[in-house]
Amino acid sequence: MKTAVTAVFVGKERVFNRRFLVMADHYMVEPTACSPAAGWEKGQVENQVQTIRGRFFQPRLRPSTACKAGAQESLCQH
Repeated sequence: MKTAVTAVFVGKERVFNRRFLVMADHYMVEPTACSPAAGWEKGQVENQVQTIRGRFFQPRLRPSTACKAGAQESLCQH
C-alpha cells in the first residue's frame, strides 16, 4: 500500500485506499485525515501519543517500593 488517501477533496473530505479501509475496519478504528500542509494538526496528535506513552508505559518507583529495595534514605523519609 503506497498511500492511505487516494483523493483529497475540499475540507476534510477524503477517499481512502480500499486496503487501508479494510485494515482500519479490522482494528476497529475510524480514519481521520489531517489537512495537507497543516503541520500543527499532526503535532497535536504526536504530543498526545508522547503524553500517553509517558503516563502508561514508563515504570515509576513508589517510595515504599524504593525503601524495600534499599534505596537512598532521602527517598524513604515521609
